[in-house]
Amino acid sequence: MFSNLTIPENILNNETLMKILKPVSDGNFSTPNPEEGYMAYHLDWNNGKMNGFENSSGPQSLMYYTSYQLGALLSLTEEYSLADHYFSPVLSESAPNTLFYVAGFSPVINDYKNTARKPHFLKRG
Repeated sequence: MFSNLTIPENILNNETLMKILKPVSDGNFSTPNPEEGYMAYHLDWNNGKMNGFENSSGPQSLMYYTSYQLGALLSLTEEYSLADHYFSPVLSESAPNTLFYVAGFSPVINDYKNTARKPHFLKRG
């Protein structure tokens, strides 16, 4: 599995990707959510090439807010933790990552959306 991985490119050195990135238009303060989930994330990642975002998660995954649009929020990032060096143990959604943090293992690869069988936890006592 690891033999076919490539080193991710620095986004600032990728001229092709920099041409695709677009700022959110002025006056807009929200964007549609990108496609999420195990499959979407792996298609985004593309074995480390990091070039599947637009086709997998949609063009809104390559948009950014300007410092003008962020206003006071940008000031807060300079004073408080932003978690910009956060890495999840599983390239997936919240449920499997939370299980990894708590138990060091996850029996699931996706969140529990649209399913009749949701996990349950036994109560002690």
